Amino acid sequence: MQRKRPVEHAMAIENAPQGSDGTKERSMAQEAADKEDALGLIDALRRYPQAAMRAILVSGAIIMEGYEIVLINSFSRRRPFAEIDSTS
Repeated sequence: MQRKRPVEHAMAIENAPQGSDGTKERSMAQEAADKEDALGLIDALRRYPQAAMRAILVSGAIIMEGYEIVLINSFSRRRPFAEIDSTS
């Protein structure tokens, strides 16, 4: 298992050396992305509970939709349902 990089403290961003045009060497967006990459599963769930719940619900809906398609087709192949189809 690959070890995660240590997360830098937020104050390190403000103390970062400035370039010739007065901007920070590394953008704050890159720093935030690095911090999010270093989050573990439990930390990410604690930090973003609504995003995790939304992902679980959408994934569950997609899985149930696929299961429904298979289930309905298997019912239509059974004898009682096939007889109903043939009489219509």
